[in-house]
Amino acid sequence: MRASRLTASFVAASIVVSASADAFAGDFDPQGNFAFDPSALVREGFETLVEYGPGDADGGEVGIKGLVPLEAPDAIEGKRVALVQPENWWEYAIVPVQLPAKQLSVRARLWTRHQNVVAMFVARFNSSASAELITDLMPTGRCTSDGWVELQSAPLSIDGLDLSAAALAVRGGGEIDGFELVEDGVFRAQEACAGAFDTVCGPEGICLAGRCRDGASLVPPLPAAGEREKVVDWLESRVRFLFGGRWTRQHYLPLALEEIERMRQATGAWSFWNGFATAVHKLHDWHTSLSGIVMAVESPRHLNLCFLEGYADLSHKQWPSDPQHLDILVAYTGSNRTLGLKRGDRLLAVDGIHPISWARSLAGVSWDFWQADDDSSNAEFVERMRGLIPMFARNFTVLRCDEASASCADTPEVIDVSSIPEDLPSDGDTVGCDNRPAYHLDIANPPSAETHRDVSYNIFLGPVVDAQPGENIWGMTWDLLWGPTMTPQFLKLGKTFADNQVRGVILDHRAGSGGTIDAAEAITRLAREPLDLAIFPFWRPTAGFEGPADAAEGLAIFNRYKVYTNDPDGPQKVQPDLTYTVGSKTADAQLPIAMLIHRDGSASDYLPYGLKGAPKVRIFGPHATAGAFSSFFNLNFWGNLSMQVATGDTISNDGGAHIGHGVQPDEVVLPLQSDLIHGKDTIYERALQWVRSELKP
Repeated sequence: MRASRLTASFVAASIVVSASADAFAGDFDPQGNFAFDPSALVREGFETLVEYGPGDADGGEVGIKGLVPLEAPDAIEGKRVALVQPENWWEYAIVPVQLPAKQLSVRARLWTRHQNVVAMFVARFNSSASAELITDLMPTGRCTSDGWVELQSAPLSIDGLDLSAAALAVRGGGEIDGFELVEDGVFRAQEACAGAFDTVCGPEGICLAGRCRDGASLVPPLPAAGEREKVVDWLESRVRFLFGGRWTRQHYLPLALEEIERMRQATGAWSFWNGFATAVHKLHDWHTSLSGIVMAVESPRHLNLCFLEGYADLSHKQWPSDPQHLDILVAYTGSNRTLGLKRGDRLLAVDGIHPISWARSLAGVSWDFWQADDDSSNAEFVERMRGLIPMFARNFTVLRCDEASASCADTPEVIDVSSIPEDLPSDGDTVGCDNRPAYHLDIANPPSAETHRDVSYNIFLGPVVDAQPGENIWGMTWDLLWGPTMTPQFLKLGKTFADNQVRGVILDHRAGSGGTIDAAEAITRLAREPLDLAIFPFWRPTAGFEGPADAAEGLAIFNRYKVYTNDPDGPQKVQPDLTYTVGSKTADAQLPIAMLIHRDGSASDYLPYGLKGAPKVRIFGPHATAGAFSSFFNLNFWGNLSMQVATGDTISNDGGAHIGHGVQPDEVVLPLQSDLIHGKDTIYERALQWVRSELKP
């Protein structure tokens, strides 16, 4: 077999192709010997698989990267199997296949054992990247006494006349054997559709990126009638007994349980499993999500720009602000695929309603739906808006503005999503969205203002470009609070600032993606005296406990579970330690620290919470943080189906339960349209002004 690289298209491999017939699975004779379905279009037992490596003088490669041939007397078919062994858990080994040049409906089957193999079948087409088909292979219920489990996909309608490549893709670990592709069902061409709520796709279909998708191909099979109630009961118990803290269980859990009840009446695979996804979304939690193969469907249309919540002071005459949601503005753009939009332009509506209201309406259709626990925060929706629109919208309405005149057009413009050109590989990556209209560090290698993708796993520290001589104001720009790599760096900040005689600090954490609480603790050491601030996380001690009913009960919990340190400034703490201990005896009470927040959750909730109220700290941002004051469990099902569910709560030293309540900025500052149009960063400018007024002597 010739190898393939996982690129924009799969290289076709030479695998047996036979005439079509009615579909029957490969089966076993009375002696337990397996035989492929004789009418299968593709039959692969990996008998000729060779070690992956360099090939002949043509410069090619042999074998398949991530698959290792393995002798196995108890193979499903023949005497060899393929061991799935990629370099990284997220990488797929690609087994290309050939199909006849005709329209047909096919189903993929594969046998696996040992560990957990995630298997998908993928088909790509010449006419459009949006026509790509992808489906999971899920257990059928057939297994053998020596551990083999059969996986099977839903039927996929494939137009072989338009097919550019097809492949089995596997990752994880374990052995695979007995892969076959059989005809099954009637070919149905993809229909065009407009927007996620287009009814043309029917109750068991979904409109994604302008094409109707067969919902059954994107979710596990519908459980058998005799098992369906048990499956619903089990899923309901995971949510009921594991999820949340006091606020989220009181306000959001009942909504999710109502959705789960509706699953009992579902008659199709999509309505059943999408019902569960909707229930998970109604838990309204930053840490809670359901993942599935449907999230691998991508739109080939891109908006190479980033939106930001703000105040459209240049265009309220043309289009007044929404009474509930902030205005949505273009913060910055990439170099192409912008539809001519530029910084300061305004996104007025999507499918005729405010963009945030529209994004919130996607809870029943978008599996990667994500929102803050605190209902006043919508940063997660806005940061992802440029991807949601090409995938789920019919049209969107914009108001273009002019930098030279500092004014906006009188008339809005409605843009059909179908008019956005499909991308070419040469178009390159889109600009990253991190809620920072600009970077402000005077260092040798600052984050790239062209890509906005450098911050992520890095910490940028140094003087700010706007400091006047003698002010010595420093800034730190970073996204993650990942203790294993970042806490040691944060613990050095106090000495670094002292050694450089820093007189003021601006902490730019406007894309706070969380991490571990020790990293947040380390940064708070800059600003305040030691304080046992809260218990994290307070797990539910019994399944029926709904959290402290009042401050007195909360205070009793805090006093019961907190563990003091032998020495707050020492290297070790008494174990187990559930206490969120902030501050340090070495804190510099004269150093002003401005913290910039925007989209911040989890450990990035704890950091501003730990800094708030310190004598020389002021927090600036448009609204509260996510309020994700919890931990979480991961529940892995089969294939790409998995769930992350928030659990626990944070109990403060005054007895309050904090999940669902984000940290409010000390000063609410909204990015101004009149600033953005000229490339100015309103929140940063205000923070700099405050720091200058408070400089350390």
